[in-house]
Amino acid sequence: MQQLRGQHVYFIQSVRGGLIKIGSANDPHHRLGLIQKMCPVRLRILGVMWGKSSFWERGIHLEFDHLRRHGEWFTPAPELLAYIAEHATDPHQLPEGDSEAAS
Repeated sequence: MQQLRGQHVYFIQSVRGGLIKIGSANDPHHRLGLIQKMCPVRLRILGVMWGKSSFWERGIHLEFDHLRRHGEWFTPAPELLAYIAEHATDPHQLPEGDSEAAS
């Protein structure tokens, strides 16, 4: 899979629902694997904001601070789910027209 260079904000949740982790990483799929090793339930990436840095991540944390439950894990309230639906894209697709994809 090609990977866009730089930082990306990701949203991770259990396949059964529950809290959502908002984080940033150069490779969200690799980060999912690392988190999965420490988690007894199966996780999935809900979406990725490609090319958005940890600066964006901090802003999202502040915007949804009232939903924070533990560290970077947030209650999946309708407003957070709507934000993800509006701003994040499919974790398996890079943004259209991107020429910075790494091999």
